[in-house]
Amino acid sequence: MTIEITLEDNFPLNALLEDADFSGQVGETLPSFELQATNNKDIHAEKLRDYQIVLFFFSADVSPGCVQILQDLAKLQPSFKAIDTVLLGVSPAELSSLETMHEHLKLNFPLIADNTCFLAQSFQVILQKTLFGEPIQAIQQSTFLINTQGRVQAAWRDINAKGHSQEVLETAHRTAQKLLDQPAETLATALQTSPPYETPSFEEQMAEVDTQDLDENIPMGSN
Repeated sequence: MTIEITLEDNFPLNALLEDADFSGQVGETLPSFELQATNNKDIHAEKLRDYQIVLFFFSADVSPGCVQILQDLAKLQPSFKAIDTVLLGVSPAELSSLETMHEHLKLNFPLIADNTCFLAQSFQVILQKTLFGEPIQAIQQSTFLINTQGRVQAAWRDINAKGHSQEVLETAHRTAQKLLDQPAETLATALQTSPPYETPSFEEQMAEVDTQDLDENIPMGSN
C-alpha cells in the first residue's frame, strides 16, 4: 500500500519533540493528541485513558486488503465494545474522503484524518519506498492495541487481512480479562460471552454511528 505524503506547514513538530521517546513499541505510553474524525468528531487521547484502543493505520490509497480489515473490524465491533475497547481507523486522507469511505463501507467506528501525519510519524508507520524510480513515503498498514493505562499492549506491522481482526480481538480480550497467562480453552470460554454480530440495515447502521457508538460509548469532544 503506497501513498505519497507531503507534510503540511502546520505539522506539530513541537508535539513530536515532546514525545521523542515514543516509537509505537510495546510498553511505550501513547502521546497526547487531538484530531478530527468522521461524523464531525474530535478524538482526544486523554479522554480515552480508561478504555482500550485499537488504532488501525491505513493509506489513503485504499487496497482490497485494507477494505477487508475495516469491514472485519466493523463486524467484530460489538465484541470489542463488550470489553470497553474503542476502534479507530487512522489515515492521512482528507476528512471529506474518509467521510465518503465511512458511509460507503457502513462502518460503525470513527476514521481519524491524520492529515499532518502526526500519529503516523509517532508510531513510525511511514516508510521510505521507491515508485517508478522516485523516492516516496508510504504508510505501512499496521494495528496497535493500547491498554487502559495508555501503553502499547501489542503491535502488528505490515499486516495481512486474513484473520487479523480476529487476532486483535482475541488479544484485546485477553488483556481486558487479564487472561494473558491462561490456557487457550479459558480464552475461548471468555470469547463466547461476547454478543453475536447481526448485520444492521443501512438506516440502523448510520443511526448507531450517529448516536450510540460515538456519542454515548466513546468519550470524545465534538466540534
